[in-house]
Amino acid sequence: LSFSLINKMRNYYGYYDHRTHKLIVCIDKNETIEEMVKTVIHEYTHSLQPIRKYYSKVAKITGYWNNPYEVEARYEAALKTDDCCFDILY
Repeated sequence: LSFSLINKMRNYYGYYDHRTHKLIVCIDKNETIEEMVKTVIHEYTHSLQPIRKYYSKVAKITGYWNNPYEVEARYEAALKTDDCCFDILY
């Protein structure tokens, strides 16, 4: 897994590229440390999922917000963001 920070990505806070196994975070969209941490956790969760095989098929049926891969990524980010921010800041 590799990691990159970029600017000027209009519609995304970040994304995981399953082809290159790269996690990309847009620094100008994530305005706080909390948002940045939440995005990293969310995208890291995608790196652990079988996205390559199933994401598009599932998304066609469920849409983005109800896609179980997105639901899981949001859940993991919500669960772990505060603890990670605490570890970073203190």
